[in-house]
Amino acid sequence: MTYSSSNEYGYWWNWKDAYCNGVAVFNNYIDGSIRGTIYLTDGTNPGRLIGAWIGE
Repeated sequence: MTYSSSNEYGYWWNWKDAYCNGVAVFNNYIDGSIRGTIYLTDGTNPGRLIGAWIGE
């Protein structure tokens, strides 16, 4: 993953693996967790939603 930018939605990262690529946006929360949404690049903005991520 490589950092791309930040805006009111959070911190945007680009990702790429052997099969496809996309973007992910993550936010820090007061409880110390990091939560985000992962998108697959399909020509739409920001892309097709493929999942959510919640870390502690």
